[in-house]
Amino acid sequence: MILLHQLSVPLTGVRASFDIRRITFALAAQPTSQNLLSGFTIYADLLVRGA
Repeated sequence: MILLHQLSVPLTGVRASFDIRRITFALAAQPTSQNLLSGFTIYADLLVRGA
């Protein structure tokens, strides 16, 4: 990014595409992270109950 800035390449489009990709990735990863957190919660509950 610094090199592109020094070469006077407009970075607005590059930054916008990174932001859109980041939002897309966050929305796509949301169910996976929810399932992972649910799994940890169930495992921790089993440890507390002594099952």
